[in-house]
Amino acid sequence: MSFDLPPELWLNVVKSLPRSSLIAFHAVSPLFSDLARPLLFTEFIFHPPETKNHARKERDQVQFAKLAFWSSPRIAPLVRRCVVNFADICESIVTAGMPEWVASRGVPRSWFGVTIAKVEKFFFGEFYSPALVLACLEAVSRFTNLEDLTCRTHWCCFGVELAALRVHHLPLLKSLRIITADLLPSVESPSTKLKVEHFSYTNMPNPQPGRRSQMHCLDPATLRRVDLSSRSFDPMVAVKHFLEDTHMQASFQNLHVVNLAVWETTFVELHASIAPYPAIRELSVKIKSRTLRLGPLPSPATPMAPQLSTFKGPADLLPLILVGANPHTLHLSRGPPDRLPFRFESQPLLTLDTWRGPAAELVRVLRSCGPSVIHSVTSLILPIHYHDIPVGSSLGDSLAFFPALETLRVVVYSGPRHAVPPMTDRALCARLGTILRPFDALRTVAFDWGLNGNDPSEKVPPLSMLNSVLRDVIFGFESAQYEYFDAWPDFDEMTGKFRRRNEEFDDFY
Repeated sequence: MSFDLPPELWLNVVKSLPRSSLIAFHAVSPLFSDLARPLLFTEFIFHPPETKNHARKERDQVQFAKLAFWSSPRIAPLVRRCVVNFADICESIVTAGMPEWVASRGVPRSWFGVTIAKVEKFFFGEFYSPALVLACLEAVSRFTNLEDLTCRTHWCCFGVELAALRVHHLPLLKSLRIITADLLPSVESPSTKLKVEHFSYTNMPNPQPGRRSQMHCLDPATLRRVDLSSRSFDPMVAVKHFLEDTHMQASFQNLHVVNLAVWETTFVELHASIAPYPAIRELSVKIKSRTLRLGPLPSPATPMAPQLSTFKGPADLLPLILVGANPHTLHLSRGPPDRLPFRFESQPLLTLDTWRGPAAELVRVLRSCGPSVIHSVTSLILPIHYHDIPVGSSLGDSLAFFPALETLRVVVYSGPRHAVPPMTDRALCARLGTILRPFDALRTVAFDWGLNGNDPSEKVPPLSMLNSVLRDVIFGFESAQYEYFDAWPDFDEMTGKFRRRNEEFDDFY
């Protein structure tokens, strides 16, 4: 075998190898080792396992050796992404140590003669390892080319002090994600501004009374995107507290993207949290509650995000979003009430008279907004139920509000069982051609089919036939595309139960 190839060609080969093959490739020769090393050590994941007291020493020795290797001069500069997970060792990340942090929350040094040390040993004795935390933070501080850091703590009463992460000096750090932890005030005065472009704070606990938002620890000159998510069943208190720092809001001139995931909110709360930021261009709002109680619109009605170009969220928020804004892209999510994927045999059969789909809801919301058409929107993602295609006018009526559409994506879910009579492929394509004919500027259409497959009346027409029909009725139309997805991945048909989801990581990613 000849190795007389330029390193650039070998590098192209190496990039396509799976990690198991990459390890073997790394051991072939010094040349291959140099080529594979940057790919092998791009990402560092530190997640000490949960263990009992008698095995904690052995666990820590293994973890210390791991940290020593990754923080060595040859490996540390190669790390670009890092995940630090202290969920199983019940640790906080603070500059002053665990006892001082406990005291800072107003917990006395002793309860009836029981010292803090004994309380810690009782609750956290099996997991508590401050030396391991310090060693991990020291290793992270040596990743001089680190670009992305994720930090997670245990869900119960553990926090992160941003200064304690020791990443302020890392010149290439662009993204910081905090999961579950309580963001603690810095002991430094004044605190050093963290220069990141993307800050994510998910599964946020409710803030401590009187504590200032830690948004002031982020540098307004560099911050461009913020992702915030409250804990399940918690209202918007934590998210609102983080955003409503009146001392800093106007200074975030470069904050263009805000993504929120909350259990519930109102028009007034959302407006108060978003409106003070002057440059928001992309806004995403995920509401986890099954019911929406948005309340009245703010009075007087003032623009919430006048520079908004992209909105992702439920259509019910459009009366607030469209005030003074001209978005180009709308990614409408399906409303919370439509989350049941199946019908028990004891339940009455749903019909079109009792089932109100997302397309009909969109028509109702848009008619309440005031303008008859929205000319600024050129790209639309619209969820519908299958029966909106062959029956009624809900789909056509909802699209009629956007006459300038150039790209359209329709996400199709199953509707009531046997709600519509079966249609031939040609009749279904002709129906779609009739609905989309008025949109002269339309160039591409994508259909995401999420049908359950148990209803013979719901069928997907051949893509080639649909393309032919749409090119005949729309001048300049380019192509239609299909994608398929599982609309109800949380429901296990074998057991008849819902699978538990961890929504901490899939709110935004």
